[in-house]
Amino acid sequence: MSRQSFKSRLRQALRYAAPHLAPARSHVKLTGQWAALEVLLPVRERRQLSRCLRFAGGMGWPPEAVGEEQVLRFPEYLQHEAMLPCYEKVVRETRRAWNRAVDTAPGWPKQRLAPPRSNHSPYWVPLNEFSESLQQEVADHLHRLAHPDPFLGSSREALAPSTLEQHRILFVTLASAVVASGIAAEELTSIASLVRPTGSSGRCGSSMPGPAAA
Repeated sequence: MSRQSFKSRLRQALRYAAPHLAPARSHVKLTGQWAALEVLLPVRERRQLSRCLRFAGGMGWPPEAVGEEQVLRFPEYLQHEAMLPCYEKVVRETRRAWNRAVDTAPGWPKQRLAPPRSNHSPYWVPLNEFSESLQQEVADHLHRLAHPDPFLGSSREALAPSTLEQHRILFVTLASAVVASGIAAEELTSIASLVRPTGSSGRCGSSMPGPAAA
């Protein structure tokens, strides 16, 4: 039995026990203000907002009354009545499509919805979230690159601001990669800790040469 067939039979069985459950796809026609608004939408937004418009119409809400409080009830409907396994994706698309309609559809209600939250964890860890000692070492290193010691000879020229920013980004990227490997940010107390070899604890930083070695 295919997954789709299984879900269809499960939904059918549950409706015998709970006949109030909403169908997976609503075929209810919009009427009144909601019908007039739907025709204003491009095909993409019309498709992405279809469930939400019919849900709002079924709840008896006029378009101007729909805001964050009302839309917060939409996920529960999708999950527990329509029984959509991908309901979170539908909610994200609904919020984006609603706000696009606010910007582009003439006559659409002007109240915007909160943008959907990202479900991805950020890879980049800001430098100011690391230890003060690491921040200071990075600042000192960048200062030396910007103001080289004249006694080292003319071969060491000051780096341009854009190049210094590339070095700073390299430090942050390297430190973020070490944190992503499972090492706590507070354990990174120096530039050396970003490139330390595997120790007795079995934990290590990056095996790549760091900017300080350049």
